[in-house]
Formats: sequence, structure tokens, C-alpha cells
Amino acid sequence: MRRALFAIVLFFAAAVAWGADWPMFGGNPAHSASSDEVVTPVPAVQWATDIGGSVDSSPAVVGGRVYVGNSEGLVVCLGAADGKVAWRFQADGAVVSSPAVVDGRVFVGSADRFLYALNADTGAVLWRCRTLKPVVGSPICVNGEVIFGGMDGVLRALAADSGKPLWKVETGGAISTSPAAADAAVVCCDEAGDVQAVSPADGKALWRAKVAGPVMASPSIGEGKVLVPVMVPTALSPIAIEYVVAFDLGTGNKVWGIRDPKNASISATTTPAISGDACYVTTTEGYLSESKLRCISVSTGLLKWQGPLGGVGDSSPAISGITVFLGCHDGTLWTWDTKTGRPSARIPIGTKVFSSPALSGGRIYIGVQSGKLICLG
Repeated sequence: MRRALFAIVLFFAAAVAWGADWPMFGGNPAHSASSDEVVTPVPAVQWATDIGGSVDSSPAVVGGRVYVGNSEGLVVCLGAADGKVAWRFQADGAVVSSPAVVDGRVFVGSADRFLYALNADTGAVLWRCRTLKPVVGSPICVNGEVIFGGMDGVLRALAADSGKPLWKVETGGAISTSPAAADAAVVCCDEAGDVQAVSPADGKALWRAKVAGPVMASPSIGEGKVLVPVMVPTALSPIAIEYVVAFDLGTGNKVWGIRDPKNASISATTTPAISGDACYVTTTEGYLSESKLRCISVSTGLLKWQGPLGGVGDSSPAISGITVFLGCHDGTLWTWDTKTGRPSARIPIGTKVFSSPALSGGRIYIGVQSGKLICLG
């Protein structure tokens, strides 16, 4: 009896130590990338594990383990506390897709044109789904389904336990991003600028919309709206596009779009992170690719504040309390105070950062181009 009680105590102590999970890109199917856990605004590196290649994949954190991919086709599972490698799986193409980890399974795409389902404890292949072109976008899991898009322009839903095809939807262009889901709708964007919502139950169309340029970062959902980041169609003759567009999740009606008529080259390069009425998105503008972090009102689309970054920002922001975290090509993790609209800190973490931060247990997990997965806290 005493031994059983001790085991129960250890179980709950471990649960507290690991903190809330971050099981997929953006922390959840809506990609809000907002954590209720407190993370210090000036974190320090706790550990760094070299897994090789370039770690452009964004990590998932579940049950005290971190799951991430790299450019050499590895999917790696590490201990969240110490960075020790638990297992490796080798795909035949680069893994820039971020894993989704649900119910003991790891779902991840590869440039080898497969979506894999792996055993979360061992890395063994449970099943795989072949596509016509690479899978670079990150899958999401909703109600026993794994849903993902491919560069072949097909949005697919499979049974998470077996890989059985459930439905598929063809889009107007290649899908290099992750779909977002909330309130019985899955929203998918593609490089042709098509935005469409379908039912997760059967893939039936709910609504369809269009934006003025390709969508190269995933949409996010919050406050009943879908926020879509948009790229300038061409740098040769740029037009002043609406670089973030909000659609009503239920109807698909456009609610607002934000643009700067004086600057015709602003592109949104990251998935908007959402906390209450504020969304945070990185933009790149001009021939010198100057990047800024922008805070936009979710309800009105008005710009609240903006500030320059030290390099191109492909790392989507994540939010903890009043602090926004994101990586940059200048090799640093930036932390921003949302109340002042100014940086709290710039922490050197190595080379260029394409990976987006995952927040769990009061810590930050992020990959860098030099091949390391880094934990800060």
C-alpha cells in the first residue's frame, strides 16, 4: 500500500514537473501558440543537444519528452529535462514538418513523400501514408483523425489509429503549411492564395476565400476568426497587399485586412500567435528583407505596435503571459514585452533559426540551423 501510494505521488510530481504539453505546431490545432505557464522573459540555456543537419522542424513536447525532425531525415525523441536522446527514426527525406504527438503516436511528414505514424515510446513505424509530393507542412490531430496537406495540393484526413483514408480535398495550389482547426472547421491555405474551410467529419466544403498572395505560413484561429498571413506575390513589381487577413470562422466572410499603402512590399512570414484581442506576427519588407514583429488587434485589424528585429523572422511567435518569444536569422531568441512593445532580451543560441519555439513546463524548446535542439528556461 505504501509503495503504491509512493508511486502515485511520483506520478503526479512528474506531471507537475513536465508541465502542460505542447503536442503539435502552435501548441494546439488552432495554432494559437499561447501558454498559460509562466516562462521567464530572460531565459538561459539549460541544455543543447546536437542531432545533426539543420533543425528547422518545430518541436512538440508531451509527457516529459521532446520530438523534433531535422534536414537529414531524422525524427528524434529526447528527454525534456536533460536533452538525452531516447530514440531516432530515419526517414528518406528531410523532416521540416513539426511532429504532432497524440495518444502515444507521433505523426510527422517528410520530403520523401510520406506521412509517418511512429510509436511515441520506441520510434517504431506503426503505419505510413504515401503522397505524390513532399509533406513539409505539419499535421494536426482532431477527434481521432490526423489531418495534413502536401505539396501535391491535397488535404488529407486519416484515422489516427490505423492510417485508413477518411477523406481528401484538392486545393488550387501546393500546401506547404499546417491546417488549423476549431469549432468543427478545418481551415487550409495554399501557395495559390486559396483559403478554404471543410468539415473534419467528412471533408465537406464549408466556405472558400481568396487572398492576394501565396500563404507560406500556417493560419491560426482565435476569437471566432481565422487569421491568414499573406506573402507579396512577386518582389519584382510589389503591390500593397493585405499582409494579414481575418475571416469569420463560421461564414468565411472577410472581417478585416491590414496593409500599409506606403509600403508595397510587406509580407507576413509567420503564423500569427493569438492571446485575447492581440495577435503577433513577423513581417518582412523591402529589398533588404527588414523584419518586424507586429502586434495587431484581432477584433479590428488595427496595428497596436511594431518593432524591428535583427534578422529575417521565419520562426513563428509563442506567447507566455506578457512575453512573446521567437527566433531570428540573427541567431538569437528574442523576447518581447507585450505591454511596452519593446524587446525584453536577445539570447544568443547559435546560427539561423527557422524553428518555432514550443513552451512547456516553464521552458522553451527550439531548433537552430547548426543542428542543435536547445532548451531555455
